[in-house]
This record gives sequence, structure tokens and C-alpha cells, in this order.
Amino acid sequence: MSLELHLAGKTAIVTGGSAGIGLAVAKALYSEGVNVAIAARNQERLENAVSAIQSLPTPGAKVIAISADLTQAASVDTVVSTTLAQFGQIDILINNAGSARAGSFLDLNDDVFLDAWNLKLLGYIRLVRAVVPHQKNRRDGRIVNIIGGAG
Repeated sequence: MSLELHLAGKTAIVTGGSAGIGLAVAKALYSEGVNVAIAARNQERLENAVSAIQSLPTPGAKVIAISADLTQAASVDTVVSTTLAQFGQIDILINNAGSARAGSFLDLNDDVFLDAWNLKLLGYIRLVRAVVPHQKNRRDGRIVNIIGGAG
């Protein structure tokens, strides 16, 4: 179902795009005619997501999968450079990667909090820093950060 948001021809990066909210966002953007780069850690889930997205009717949009662990700065660079190489622009960034591990605050060890910090905060910050210069050069762009209830 198209919402007719006049986004055809734009390019989006959707992190966490292989499942859940990220996949739903990627499908919606693709259905609007947006070229979509989905990034996630699990290659098999990425491939399944690409197949699911490509099965949707679209006015000429494309989708690519980028295997990336966004807790790593090098992966952020790979996501941005691959998207630019494939599509030449980044108009939309949807930061949606990962989920914080659930549990009792008093029972979770420091590693759980550090993992969430590295992904949900530093990963998002790194992506924003990498994308904003391209959006500024184009004098246009949108960034949406999805944290989640456990954030």
C-alpha cells in the first residue's frame, strides 16, 4: 500500500532492516519508489528480507543488502560507502539497528549495557556523522532514530 509521500527516486539506509520494524520501514519506503539499502548482521536474514522486499510492486526502486555490525566504526563506513557507490546519494537514514537485551536492571551485567551503548548510541551517532555531510551538500535529508522501549 503506497502512502504517496512523493519520495520516488530518493535513497534510504535502513539499519536493522532485515526484520521487525526495520523490515516494515524498508518495505514501505520501497513501495514509495525509494531505493533502499538495508543493513544488518545476519546475512541469511538480509537475503530473505531482500527477497521479501523485491516481491512488492514498485515504481522502479532497488534494494541492496549490506552485512554490517554497527558496533564497529568500519562497518558504518562500509554501509555509507556502499550506498553511495550503488545509488549516488543518501536522502534518508533510518537508525533502527538492534535491540537492548531485556532483563532485570539489578541482574544485568555491565557487558549488556556496554553492548547496547555501542550499538544504540555510538552506532547511531557514527551513522549520523557519516551521512550528514552528504545531506548537507544536497541541502536536503531526513534522519529518524528509533530507540525502542528498552532504550
